[in-house]
Amino acid sequence: MQHISEVHISPTLRTLQTARPIMARLPGVRAEVVLDIFEVGGVYNANVTSGEAEGQPGVARAAMSEFGYGLPDGVTEDGWYAREHGKETKAEGVARASKVAARLRETAAALPTARKTIALVSHGDFIGMLLANLLGHGRGDASVGLAFKVYNTGVSIIDINGHDGSVRVLMVNSVAHLQPNQYRAAHLGVV
Repeated sequence: MQHISEVHISPTLRTLQTARPIMARLPGVRAEVVLDIFEVGGVYNANVTSGEAEGQPGVARAAMSEFGYGLPDGVTEDGWYAREHGKETKAEGVARASKVAARLRETAAALPTARKTIALVSHGDFIGMLLANLLGHGRGDASVGLAFKVYNTGVSIIDINGHDGSVRVLMVNSVAHLQPNQYRAAHLGVV
């Protein structure tokens, strides 16, 4: 973790909390909330009877600021998620992952010669879609997230070459940071 230069955190409460122990081990590293790396589906309550999904605002700015991370202007006292949007579709999640992948490639391309390591604290389905997009698997296909199953606290490492945009997968879904009693190996697949 000593090589991480910045941390981008999804705006959901779960990831804000997950980032705390990470940031405790990274003194002096900048952490910021990034609004477009939330879990596929967004923030909503589903009505089990009607099947309708009602969008929720997400964590409000005052509550989020208690974590001490940098906050974008899009986090307000009313939250950050567009409630009127309701539940995000998988196709919308794929499109969002595509935009994040493009931004990561642009970041890599803009580096002169120095390396930059960005840690994303995000969510399984979104990370799966992001990995699939970066590797060129079904960039417009809503089932693309099925190509990579990413589990809670699983660590994946990719390297984006700033010169040609190529992507190398260095690790997917590692749980080496956990004690054996903290996960069920039978549910993880190949680690």
